[in-house]
Amino acid sequence: MYWNNYKKTPDKILYKEIDYGIPVTAAKLSKESNIATFLVISAIGANKNSTVFYNRTKGEMEYDVIQQNVTNTFILRPSLIGGERNEHRLLEKIGLVIFKVIEPLFIWKLNKYKTIKAETIAQAMIYLANTTSQSEVIITSEHIHIVGNDT
Repeated sequence: MYWNNYKKTPDKILYKEIDYGIPVTAAKLSKESNIATFLVISAIGANKNSTVFYNRTKGEMEYDVIQQNVTNTFILRPSLIGGERNEHRLLEKIGLVIFKVIEPLFIWKLNKYKTIKAETIAQAMIYLANTTSQSEVIITSEHIHIVGNDT
């Protein structure tokens, strides 16, 4: 959940340098070094025109990563990432408990909001890193579930 990211980096300038600057710089370096595949984790609500700072930052990052034209660029947009953490995130834990209760009701369009395990994201990234034919640049949370569990 995005509000916890601000808890770790409340300074918006520093936050943007991290969440925007690092991935875009890495994409540029990949292009300059003739690296054929670039993967980055974004967020389900990423939108460069959003009024929400977090979503706008992620959307701007996605846009500028795509502009680098790395041959196989994959931008993963996971939903809420479940699993154990070493840090204490009370609001996120509460959110995860609530999600576990209501998640069975997530069908059709709400399916994309189902929690996703970090391991599933990692498995999807491994699969995509070994894929040479690109069918889509934006990998939705639903697709991450499928690819991450089918490998």
